[in-house]
Amino acid sequence: MPLDAPDELLFILAADHRVDICTELLNSSPGQPSAADLERAANLKGIVFDGLTDAVEKGVPKSQAGLWTESVIGEAALLRARAMSLTTAASIERTRIAEFQLEDALGFSETLKRVAASYAAARVSYNPDGDMAANQSQRLQLKRVSEIARSEGPRLIVELNVIPNAEQASAKQWERQLRPALLVQAVRELQDSGIEPHVWAFEPPMDPTAAATVVAQAFLDDRRTTVLFTVGNDATMEPRSPVHDDVAWLAARTAGVSGLVIGPAAYYRYLASYVSGDVTRDSAVGSISERFRRLCSLFNDARRTSNVT
Repeated sequence: MPLDAPDELLFILAADHRVDICTELLNSSPGQPSAADLERAANLKGIVFDGLTDAVEKGVPKSQAGLWTESVIGEAALLRARAMSLTTAASIERTRIAEFQLEDALGFSETLKRVAASYAAARVSYNPDGDMAANQSQRLQLKRVSEIARSEGPRLIVELNVIPNAEQASAKQWERQLRPALLVQAVRELQDSGIEPHVWAFEPPMDPTAAATVVAQAFLDDRRTTVLFTVGNDATMEPRSPVHDDVAWLAARTAGVSGLVIGPAAYYRYLASYVSGDVTRDSAVGSISERFRRLCSLFNDARRTSNVT
């Protein structure tokens, strides 16, 4: 269910556009998957969903578990998740383009209602030092979505990514200094444009002070919102990478953070092994469940031993 207070916890397994299952796992032509490949992709989304439900059966509270996917290939998984009273987030952006654009500018609200999504979910790449016209266009579209979410629902999640331009990408201090500062500035610019999501998500700077500064910006002026840290967006990274554990630990010990968005590193390799025939479906489901549960446990254990409430 949607969060009603910042101190409630939420762990969302993100099986959305951040991995193109048809092209990356099923070798479809970009933008032209066959009907058979779409069906196979929906089955793979179902494996991710079954990993989530297995995690719930093995101890993750249902009220804290969520699924994020798109409403085309992932429609069946979204409907099954809602039938179980799990939190659901349905993607609303177009894929394979750098600038945020609505997938269905006229009918996205109806699509979200059809799948009974708890949240409309937007992944946004926004660099304050990037193209001014593109940034303005994104702000206008996001403001519209934010206004609809506040008046009609469903609630809005914005996952914010700051992608470096050519000059920034070569800077030695990109990760430690530039990205954290630009992330704060990006949140502020969106807020100043009237964009007020119910949930902010972002990959945190690993410096605790920098991470806390970004979170503080989200809550500026006593805003009632929620912040989640994103972990595991790099699908090629080892699922049990200590980096993922570090993010879960940092999230738990940062005031104002209410959980995690858990990306494709938690499931991509297991799906690839299933597609290649190296593991069974049950094995893939079990591995996804184990990884999801581990990150939830790391967060909860770190929260219990911290002074964050």
